[in-house]
Amino acid sequence: MADGSVAQDSPPRSPKPGRSIGSWLPFVLIPGAVWLAWQIVVAPVAQRAGPELALRVAPTSPAVLSRAAELEFQAGRDANARDLASDALSRAPFNLRALRVLGLITDRDGQAAQADEILTLAGNWSLRDTPTHGWLVNQRLRAGDYGSSFAHLDTLIRRRVGGRETFDLLAVAAREDPRAIGHLRDHLATNPPWTRDFIQYLQLKDGTESLTATLVAGLEPTPGRLTDVQLSEVYGRWVRSGRIGAVKVLRQAISRPAPSIAVTNGDFSSDAAVLPFDMRILTGPGIAVERVDDDQRTGNRALRIAYDGFGSGVATEQLLLLSPGSYRLETAFRIEAGSPDTRLSWQIRCLERPEPILEQRLITTEGQGTNRWKAVQTDLVIPADCSAQWLRLTTRPGDRRAPVAVWVDDVAVVTRD
Repeated sequence: MADGSVAQDSPPRSPKPGRSIGSWLPFVLIPGAVWLAWQIVVAPVAQRAGPELALRVAPTSPAVLSRAAELEFQAGRDANARDLASDALSRAPFNLRALRVLGLITDRDGQAAQADEILTLAGNWSLRDTPTHGWLVNQRLRAGDYGSSFAHLDTLIRRRVGGRETFDLLAVAAREDPRAIGHLRDHLATNPPWTRDFIQYLQLKDGTESLTATLVAGLEPTPGRLTDVQLSEVYGRWVRSGRIGAVKVLRQAISRPAPSIAVTNGDFSSDAAVLPFDMRILTGPGIAVERVDDDQRTGNRALRIAYDGFGSGVATEQLLLLSPGSYRLETAFRIEAGSPDTRLSWQIRCLERPEPILEQRLITTEGQGTNRWKAVQTDLVIPADCSAQWLRLTTRPGDRRAPVAVWVDDVAVVTRD
């Protein structure tokens, strides 16, 4: 400057403070919070209140409109229900409840074909819409469309809707109309998870033997073929209830096991498959039974029994279906250790009477602990009044313990000339 003084820079002036984003945040969030609070209040009112109040609270909500339509339909006010359902669909075209109400009203108006189209669409949208699938089941049954009816019924059964009534419907349809049997078999062939329950249901009802046998036989060449356990349950229930005729028909139809073989798995080469037509292994007090490799014949399996000579029970059993006539029971055994009188016997008795018609004792006179295989043959006659027979290896308890280890094998029943 002219006076020689030194000029000093003045400090920079701070800009005028403005509004930051944070200061605007309350103005942004408050309306959202108000809206959310309103929705929290509206939702339960819309779901639980009467249709008039719900519509006043949320007159444009598709959920409220469809619920009101359903309530009006149940009250018989079809015109109101139709208008409300149509309004709901115009706002939400995929509203299932509104579509169902519209379809049911259309059916009530006598337009079955149009109602079928609407409710089929609703059923395809949701597998959990019970009223829709129930309507479709009945509609298809009336039209004789068993395949489609059973498919919709499957939807209800998988969700455990309807209880035994759903099985009743299947059974009645199959028993009353032969056309339904093929469709039911085809559906069961896809192996739905309720097959076992349905077969058990049929067996608990009188007069269903023919239907059960037809279905089981029809499923045999399909993926829905009954497992060994399931088939064993069918045979077992019929045997216990004395329906031997049904057992024979079914076994002959499916050949499981082959009916031409009198004794199945008599060489104990494999584990039991289809009971009671296989060697069922049993145990009891003082008796232990196992299927093991024969330590004398390489590659051979046999049944080994350890018995204390005192307990009472059965080591193994199998049901036979021998026709009346003359036969021979052939078996083999060896005594690994213990008394030459093993106190074990093969017995055959008719299902109708407790006393045996054959007893073949496992006893040898060759000396204690001989441990050599011995073949035994015993003749028998099956009387005319003997529908089925139990073949059993039974104990003959003594008054004191006499432990023994016995092997049995090669059990067969052959026709005797």
